[in-house]
Amino acid sequence: MNRISVIATVLLTVLLAVSGVKSAFAQSAAKWVADCAEAVPPKSPVAGMLNGKPFKPEKVYTFTFHGYAGTKGHRAAYNLIRFSMYNGDKQHPDREIVIWLTAHDGELMDHLVFKAHSGKLAVQNETVGFKNGINVPRVQYIDVTDKVAGKPATQRIASGFSAIIRFGTQDKQGLDGSVYVALPDAAHSFAAGSFKFRIK
Repeated sequence: MNRISVIATVLLTVLLAVSGVKSAFAQSAAKWVADCAEAVPPKSPVAGMLNGKPFKPEKVYTFTFHGYAGTKGHRAAYNLIRFSMYNGDKQHPDREIVIWLTAHDGELMDHLVFKAHSGKLAVQNETVGFKNGINVPRVQYIDVTDKVAGKPATQRIASGFSAIIRFGTQDKQGLDGSVYVALPDAAHSFAAGSFKFRIK
């Protein structure tokens, strides 16, 4: 191999390496946005910033409660879904963002999409609408815990946030999806990325 070929090979290797770095950065790059509706979550695992410090959840999971709403004689069942991204102990996490969602009673999460801007209902899903007096599916509110920032008490955020959660298809390995959520705090906290977890 002559000198020119060696130089060309080295340059090509460097260019491919730089391209790979840029591609990986593009997949993981995310930032706080005022409206998540048009934001594209990275393909990398969920990460972001919480109260000015990096936030990379160790676990993502959901738990579904069954509730009833409405007045006497017009009560209807619905699912209340607790979507949690956390670090530390599951029961007493050090840092956690919980997004509370409501869906139709008995409805599977496969392919459900939840959207909210400024805490107002802005959902996109085939089953969207009122059913027996319950507005579903929707993002209800968000709970935040951050002991690292000296805020051990859970803070409930009922307005001003923006979020979009897309659930994919459930298989033997679990349910996958993506999330992009931006909080209304001064530090511009957010979390975005992809996830997969087993439904228990």
